[in-house]
Amino acid sequence: MKYSPLLAPTTDECTQCLPGYFLTSESKCTKILNCKISDGSSSEKCTSCEDTYYLNTTTGICAIPIPYVFFCKRFEDDTGNCIQCEDSYFLSVKECKSRTNANANCEMYTLDADTCKVC
Repeated sequence: MKYSPLLAPTTDECTQCLPGYFLTSESKCTKILNCKISDGSSSEKCTSCEDTYYLNTTTGICAIPIPYVFFCKRFEDDTGNCIQCEDSYFLSVKECKSRTNANANCEMYTLDADTCKVC
């Protein structure tokens, strides 16, 4: 939380909140559900969601996409399409499929195929 330099330290009235929170009319910071980044103002709109949620940019609400893609790490804003799978999965035709080409010496896999990108 940030406090007003004009009033601090004699009051605990908050003037701006941390990312993912909004400032209530009572000068308290409240978590925005499933939100990772917000502007910390009195707006309850989120600008970036936690993993496994997508952002409706019109409403600023983080929601679970329907249909839900299991093992998806990041969804595209507004569409809810999966754009990145969890580490041991790759994206194939809007699904996250398990990697069968597991390699202990692979540093980075391609996002949309079961191949090693960097050894």
